[in-house]
Amino acid sequence: MAEEGRSPYEQAGLLAAIAPHLPGKTRTTALENAIGVARQIDDHLDRVRVLADLALHVKGSRLAEVWTEILSATRAAHPSGFINFVWRLEDIFPRLPRRLQAQALDLARDQRDPGYGDTNRGHLLCALAPHLSSELLTEALRLAREIDDSGWHVSSLIGLIPYLSPVQKATVLDEVLPMAYASDWLPSRRSFLIHLVPHVSPEQRPRVLADALALVGEPDPLSGEADRADDLAELAPYLPKDRLTEALVLARGGDDVEDRVRGLAAIAPYLPIDEQSSVIREALVAAMSVDDRSERVECLKAVVPAWRRLDDDEMYRLWIAAVRASARRSRTDLLVDLVILAPITMHLGSTDVVMHTFDAVQAVGVRWP
Repeated sequence: MAEEGRSPYEQAGLLAAIAPHLPGKTRTTALENAIGVARQIDDHLDRVRVLADLALHVKGSRLAEVWTEILSATRAAHPSGFINFVWRLEDIFPRLPRRLQAQALDLARDQRDPGYGDTNRGHLLCALAPHLSSELLTEALRLAREIDDSGWHVSSLIGLIPYLSPVQKATVLDEVLPMAYASDWLPSRRSFLIHLVPHVSPEQRPRVLADALALVGEPDPLSGEADRADDLAELAPYLPKDRLTEALVLARGGDDVEDRVRGLAAIAPYLPIDEQSSVIREALVAAMSVDDRSERVECLKAVVPAWRRLDDDEMYRLWIAAVRASARRSRTDLLVDLVILAPITMHLGSTDVVMHTFDAVQAVGVRWP
C-alpha cells in the first residue's frame, strides 16, 4: 500500500530508485513492494515510467508479468505520450525473451491513431531495430512499409537499413532513395539524404553527399534557423578533401557561435594532420570568446575530443591559451572551465596536476571573487 501523504507514483518511484542497491532478500522485497505500489498509480504513463524502471531489475516470470502490465498501460494511455514508452523500451527490450519481444511489434502494429499512429509506429520501429532478430526485422520492414505518412515511412525504412541483410538493404535503398529526393519538406529531405550517405553504394555516394551538403545550412522554413553542426558531424567521416573544404566554409558561415564551434570541431579530425591544429585553435578561440557560462561549457565540451587528438606540444600550447583566457574571467568561471578542460590537463600531467590546479585557484579566493 502507498504511504499516507505520499502518492503511489512518488512512493513507487522512490522504491524503484533504492531497491536495486539493496542486498539479497531485502532487494527482492523492495522490488516486490515497488511493483505493488506501481499498480496503484492511476495515470497510465506514470505507471509505465515506474514499471519500466522496475523491469530492468526483475527476471523470469516476474519480468514477463511486468512487461505485460507495461504493454497494457501503454495501450490505455493517450497516444501523445507514447514516446515515453519508446524511450524506456530501448533499455528493457534486450532483456526480454524472443516471445515477449514479438509483442512489441504487435504494439507497433496497433498504432493506428489518426493523429499519432504513424509517428508512434515510426519511433518504435527505429528504437527496436538494433535489437531485432532477422525474423522480427522482416516483420518490422513490413510494418514500416505500411506507414501512410511519407516522412515517417522514409524515416522508418532508413532506421532499419543498418540491420537488414545485404539483399534486403539493397532492395530498401532502391525503394527509399527516390522517396528521399522527392520529399518537398527541405529539413526532411536534408535529413534523409544525410542518413542515407553511409549506406548507399560507392557509385551513388558522391552524388548523395554533394546533394546533402548543398542542403546543409539552409534555414528551417518555420524557425528560420539552421543547425549546421549536427549535419556536418554526420557527413564529415565520408567527405573527400575537396568537400571537407566546402564543409569548413559552411561551418564558419553560421551566426550562432556554439553551432560554429561544434561544426569546426566535428570536421577537424578528418582534415589532413597539418590543418587540424589551426581549425581546432579557431574553434577554441571562438569557444573562449563566449561570455555566457553555460554556452561556453557546451562549446568547450565540443572542442575537447578533437583537441585530444593533437600532439602533446600543440595540445599544451592550446591549453595555456585557454587557461589564460579563462583566468581573465571570474574565479567561478575559471573553475567551471577547468572542469571541462580536466581531460586535457590529465593527459598533459596527471590527476595530481588537476587537483593542484584547483587548489591553487581556491587558495587565491580571498583576493579573487
